[in-house]
Amino acid sequence: MKRHPGVKLISRDRAGEFARGARQGAPEALQTADRFHILRNLAETVERVLQRHRTALKQVHLMKTPASSPSVLLRHRRPECERKKQRARAVLVERYEAVQRLVKQGLSHRAIAHELHMHREAVIRSAQAESFPEKSERPVSPGILAPYEISLRTRFLEGERNGLGLFREIVARG
Repeated sequence: MKRHPGVKLISRDRAGEFARGARQGAPEALQTADRFHILRNLAETVERVLQRHRTALKQVHLMKTPASSPSVLLRHRRPECERKKQRARAVLVERYEAVQRLVKQGLSHRAIAHELHMHREAVIRSAQAESFPEKSERPVSPGILAPYEISLRTRFLEGERNGLGLFREIVARG
């Protein structure tokens, strides 16, 4: 680093030797942790907080019935997950239609399975189905925070972004 005096920012590992080397090699440079280590720090912090509250967490009872508010049971998927799911469904529909087309042409289940690189049982299921068999959505079950969701959303909209502070508010409410 001494050969490159223009270094202004160093993204480094958390080890002390790297910090010392960065201080000696580029004393004016700003040191920061790389993305991996930031996430690792976060994970370790979350683990410590959960470890401290493990007895309280063991006493939490999950709700057995859906909450009265329908917004609690909404499932929010990330857009890339939704696109991935739609692409997978499109592939399955295309495969179903191919099986139906080949059955109408008179091919055997074994021949269709060989041509489409499918298991023969899957070909038989697709051939016998009158329409594309949609996969049913898994039932949405309320999460551990469901009883507190309205309160948490309200506090979040009020500007409270401190997760530990929100956790303490929930604990204080029982």
